[in-house]
Amino acid sequence: MNKNRLILSSFFILAALTLGWSLFQGKESINLSQSREVEISRGMSFDKVSSELKANGIISSETVFKIYGALSGSFDKIKPGRYLFPQNIEVSRLMKILVDGPEEISVIVPPGLTLAEIDDRLSMAAVIKPGELINFNVDNLRKNYPWLPAETKDAIGGPLEGFLMPDTYNFFPGTDAGSVTKTFLDNFYKKAISAGGLLFFTKQGNVLKIINLASILEKEVSDSSERCLAAG
Repeated sequence: MNKNRLILSSFFILAALTLGWSLFQGKESINLSQSREVEISRGMSFDKVSSELKANGIISSETVFKIYGALSGSFDKIKPGRYLFPQNIEVSRLMKILVDGPEEISVIVPPGLTLAEIDDRLSMAAVIKPGELINFNVDNLRKNYPWLPAETKDAIGGPLEGFLMPDTYNFFPGTDAGSVTKTFLDNFYKKAISAGGLLFFTKQGNVLKIINLASILEKEVSDSSERCLAAG
């Protein structure tokens, strides 16, 4: 009897060790019929992250995911952002992606795009949700950007129209609209105000007039050399 108990106990111990090693190595695969997108919010607890992944079909077992997170020491290193997970991803790979954080997305803003078109381009790239840039309240940023005219609501096309300079921008998926707007405004200040000679106009409060004029010229005159002649 004691011998049987010893054999049975040894079996359970071996099974537990095998399971533990498998979890630590993260060899459990997650099978998805298609890639899934999930958003991890800033400040989200590990339990909430586990529940979110389970609810979206990213993981099959919260328990397995939590154990692996504890054994690997990764449970408190997950970064917020919007993620797109592929099919048949192992727990170890899933955790590495969450710890490394989402990859940056390059978004090209060519000359001539309206605020609405830029909003569409950013939402298509999963940087923001549709309409977030258009509807962003710029009043929240006036303290950090005192040169931003108070009459931006009267600008052609919307509050931020003309302040989003053509360039290549790098964003993380799921970046909040405030951070996206700051990136655009910082670039505008660097290239248009500081280096572009508009510092005088910012002090005179005439930035909006210059922006509206530039928007009209850009739409009405296609050739850059002709724009210079039209602007005088």
